[in-house]
Amino acid sequence: MQWSLRVGTRAAQKTPEDWEDKCEDAFLRVVYHIQLHKIPASLVINADQTGVSLLPMGNKTYAPRGSKQIPILGKEEKRQFTAMVASSASGTMLPIQCIWSGKTALSLPQKDARVESESRGNRWVPGGDSHWSTLETMKQWVIDVLVPYIERVKQEEGLPEHAMVLLLIDCWSVHRSEAFLDWMKREHKRIRIVFIPGGCGWISRFSYLGLGLLSLLRHREVPACGRWYSANL
Repeated sequence: MQWSLRVGTRAAQKTPEDWEDKCEDAFLRVVYHIQLHKIPASLVINADQTGVSLLPMGNKTYAPRGSKQIPILGKEEKRQFTAMVASSASGTMLPIQCIWSGKTALSLPQKDARVESESRGNRWVPGGDSHWSTLETMKQWVIDVLVPYIERVKQEEGLPEHAMVLLLIDCWSVHRSEAFLDWMKREHKRIRIVFIPGGCGWISRFSYLGLGLLSLLRHREVPACGRWYSANL
């Protein structure tokens, strides 16, 4: 099996015993909405969040052979922001919403540090007491990122104004809250929501973000940060 004894790095994700039934039910809901409303792949959108370290550091560095202690600069840095990442089933990446802890725009990185990112449509927003997604940041994401994308797709593909949209998101408490769902039903009636079953994001094949884009983002985070520091410091 090519296994070796390794040091554990995190708690194992708890998969429900009936995960196969839950995933099948969610998959059938996706099929139902796509078939009933004739939703094109460009309007089937999967969104998820991931924490991004301000100073992502790997676990390896160069040191003299036989060294007992290997110090790594910045290893104690734990601060993060949250990236709200979304992609359509047609392969189009939506702009990323970056959520920072703080109650005003003063808590965000300086304007000149955000210029390049914002020129690509990415959004930087304060999240309040923490960097986790909140009801307000979810509303902002829908208004500033999701709706403009939907309108652009409708125009480019000649879709009717009443075209339906399918949004796949996880079971984060904010997503399932009555406040958010009632707001979506009231303000965005054409967007249907299907939840990825709790604890099943990594095995739900239709949740392509968890299996692909987020893994790629995390994989590239450390080397990209290293290149930036090498070029700018």
